[in-house]
Amino acid sequence: KNKLEVYAEHLIKDLAISISDNDRELASIPLLTRLLGEAFDKEVKTFYQSSESKPELQVKFDLFELYGRFIERKYDIYQEEKLQVSVNKVAEMERRERDLKCMREGYQLLALKVLFTEEQVALIESDRNYTFLAEQLIRIGIVQVSHDGKLHFIHRTFAEYYVADYLVNRLTEGNNTSQLV
Repeated sequence: KNKLEVYAEHLIKDLAISISDNDRELASIPLLTRLLGEAFDKEVKTFYQSSESKPELQVKFDLFELYGRFIERKYDIYQEEKLQVSVNKVAEMERRERDLKCMREGYQLLALKVLFTEEQVALIESDRNYTFLAEQLIRIGIVQVSHDGKLHFIHRTFAEYYVADYLVNRLTEGNNTSQLV
């Protein structure tokens, strides 16, 4: 238990420094604390099983990277536990990258639909083709189906993350579409 507390303290301290969260308000937000825990679960296990008394963290990232790391970890958990697929094999790693890219595009479209009007989404999304189906987006656990059959994110900040990701990618393309966006 002490080693876990040591790791958690160092992780929260280092993340607070990297995102300028001097008051460490991040740790008081349950969702973000969970993101941290799940995003770093492998590193925590490694540290816990080691003889080290102080973790050597290489934490210099922002909330955007934290969300990305969390989502990738959720995908890996789905693959390993639900499908019994090892994500360490070369072929599986290549498939993982393709799946994560396709899923990201599907989540981005869903996020746009959640946060913008249909007209706005149609205006900026007219040239995109998505290959991931709704039931595939539900599988890793950040999207659910509501009682009326519509998809929604388990927390609004996931939609905000994907819209930010979409906007950054589209605005940096440097073509006519980026000007429209």
